Amino acid sequence: MSTAMKEHAIAMSPQEQEIQLNQSIQQYELEDWVATIPGGFQTLRLLSDWKIALLIIKLVLVMFMFLKAYSELPPEDSGWFTVLTVALVALTAFAFIFGLTRKVVFDLENDEVRVTLLGSAISRKRLQDFTAFSYHYGDALYMEFNDQSKIRIVNLKSGKELDNLKRFILEALAMKTDDSERQHGLPEQEVFAQSTTEPLSIDPAPAVLTLEALRNAVRNDTGNHPIKKLAELLVMALNDWPRDMLEIEDTIKEMKAYFGEPMTVERLKSKRFDYSMQFNSWRLEAGASLWQMLELSAKLENESDFDKIVVRILDYYA
Repeated sequence: MSTAMKEHAIAMSPQEQEIQLNQSIQQYELEDWVATIPGGFQTLRLLSDWKIALLIIKLVLVMFMFLKAYSELPPEDSGWFTVLTVALVALTAFAFIFGLTRKVVFDLENDEVRVTLLGSAISRKRLQDFTAFSYHYGDALYMEFNDQSKIRIVNLKSGKELDNLKRFILEALAMKTDDSERQHGLPEQEVFAQSTTEPLSIDPAPAVLTLEALRNAVRNDTGNHPIKKLAELLVMALNDWPRDMLEIEDTIKEMKAYFGEPMTVERLKSKRFDYSMQFNSWRLEAGASLWQMLELSAKLENESDFDKIVVRILDYYA
C-alpha cells in the first residue's frame, strides 16, 4: 500500500469510501458475495450456488424416500411418521432461510460487525476486537475476536475467492482504521528497523534490490518450480507492506522489527490486530503471505529458515 494510497484513504469522505469499496468489489470479482451499504458493506449469502443446488437435491431425495415409505405404512403407524415429516419440512425451511437470508454486516461507521437473519441482528461484535482470520474445513472463512469467539463469513470452495474476500475485508478495515484515527487524532506509529545480530546477507546487485525488479523477474519466469512459488508469496508480502521503500532488505528489516525474530510460522500467526497502529491490517496481510511462504518451503524443500529462503529467492532471480 503506497503513501499516495494511504493519504487518499485518510482524506476520503464516506461517499468516496463507498466508491472505493465498490471498485474493490469489482477488482476482486466479489459482486456475487458482497455489496456496499450506507456506512459499510455486507455479505449477500452464506453458501455458493453449487452448495445450494446440492442441498436442494439432497432434501428432494429425502422427501421422496419419506413419502414413498409413508404410502406403504399401515394407518396405525402413520401418526409418528406425520410428525417426523413435519419436523423435516420445518428443518428444511429453516435451512433455506438460514442459508439464503443470513448476512454478515460490516458497519464501519459504528465499529461493528453483526450477523443478521431475515434482517434482524442475532449477534454483534466490535470491529476493534477483531484479531485474525481462520479457515475451517477448508472452505469456511471465519473472523476471530479477542474473546475467543468467531463469526463465520462465508462458505466458499474456491481458494482464490476466499483469498480475495479476505483481502477485501482487510482493505475495508484499513479504511475504518484511517477514519477512526483522523477523528480521534491518533498519530501513526511507525515501525523502525533495528539492527539484528545476524544481518540478512543479500547480493547488492541492483536488479534484485527493488520490489519492482523482483516482481518483474518473477512475472517473466515462465517455469513452474518451488522457488517461483515461494517468490510469489514473498512479492505479495512486500506489496502489502505499508511503506514506500523500494529496498527489499530494508523492508524485511522492518518486518522483523514488527513481528520479532526469529521469523517463524508460529510467531507470524500469533501477531494480533491492533487498531492503535495505522495500516496495521496491511502488515498482518503481509505476515500471512510470509507464513504461507515458510510453510510451503518446509513442505517442498524442507527449509524453514526465513533468511535462507529469502536469500535463495533473491540469488535465483539475480
